[in-house]
Amino acid sequence: MKINKLKVGIVGYGVVGQKRRFFIDKNPNFETVAVCDVRFKKTGAMIDGANFNYKYDKLESESYDLPLYTKKALIVINWLKDLIYCFL
Repeated sequence: MKINKLKVGIVGYGVVGQKRRFFIDKNPNFETVAVCDVRFKKTGAMIDGANFNYKYDKLESESYDLPLYTKKALIVINWLKDLIYCFL
């Protein structure tokens, strides 16, 4: 019986995000399909086919099963949500 790989999207692709991807890709049950980081200057695909984006909302349009966030990315996302809430 063949088990489908769990597709992973990574938000934040600095040292921690790259380390997470290394271990995700070593596991035969997981596959990194997309990464997102503000340091990317455009949208594209890596050599192995994983898409990369510079905006979080572009990552949301990807097809993945499990999002992984670095702590720094979560802080920024929460800060932005709080900022938007202040103006509602």
